[in-house]
Amino acid sequence: MKTIKSFFILVRWEYMPSAINETGIPALLALLFIPISSQYVFNVIMSLLIWYGAHFIGSQINNISDYNADKKFKSYISDSIDYFGVKKVKWMIIIETLIVSVLTIGMLVIRKQPMLVILWLLGLFFAYAYSMKPFNFKSRTVMNPITLALVLYLIPMLFSYLLIAGSFHKLAVITIIIFSIQMVPMFFMDEISDYEEDKEANVMNPCVTFGRRKTILIATIIGIVSNAAMLFYWFFYISHNSSFKMVFFITGLIFYSFVIFDFIRIYRISEPTLLKDENKLMKLKKSIHTPVWLMGNGVATLLLIFERWVK
Repeated sequence: MKTIKSFFILVRWEYMPSAINETGIPALLALLFIPISSQYVFNVIMSLLIWYGAHFIGSQINNISDYNADKKFKSYISDSIDYFGVKKVKWMIIIETLIVSVLTIGMLVIRKQPMLVILWLLGLFFAYAYSMKPFNFKSRTVMNPITLALVLYLIPMLFSYLLIAGSFHKLAVITIIIFSIQMVPMFFMDEISDYEEDKEANVMNPCVTFGRRKTILIATIIGIVSNAAMLFYWFFYISHNSSFKMVFFITGLIFYSFVIFDFIRIYRISEPTLLKDENKLMKLKKSIHTPVWLMGNGVATLLLIFERWVK
């Protein structure tokens, strides 16, 4: 039981439901262009398996790179590495990489799409480059959010869509690009709770570089603009004479608004003078609910796409 628990901590189980976004959005977009079939179901399942394998690899690489910092600030993660041993975790990464590579090559043969392997190799490169030297994009202010947007969303979502749909379509690609930009504020906000730890470890991410309040403000602005872009883009595909379909659009707007209003709430409680109080600082740290925000934006986008799919 402890082995299973330690493994799920190591692969950051709290972010595993994000598969609904990374594979669910491409899968639903694909249905706008191809019919449901046994082949479709098989491709979705394979996309999901490959995504989870890639998620395990990326999480473990990041946790190994943060091992020393986590010993002090997130001991539950470093303890999971200690349980297996650093050497064994590295072997787990190698084995998982081989398994996902074989699955990807297998889907290349089935789908006859060389781009699948290219996207997989790009994703693998950025997964290593984000955390490991000599690139260490995590500590490079601008490259930090760009790399995360690429490795966590744009690349895997394009991969999933191509695997499922068989080819790219303008509507799907633009939606995936906008969604990837919508996720950038999540990366900024996720750093808010770790500001003290990252500053001490000299991790020059946006939060350490710009400070808490400015980072939250940047995240909020990007969130508002990207959410508006998604709503504006999909508004033209909605049957405005259908009250039933407009409900999906309005509900999506509500989910997007929930995330933005939560950012604004956190901005208000992040006043530096307030955070001198240890209790208020801890309250701020506990207010960072990145998995919830990820799912909020994901559900909103799925509702917009679902409106188009429903006949």
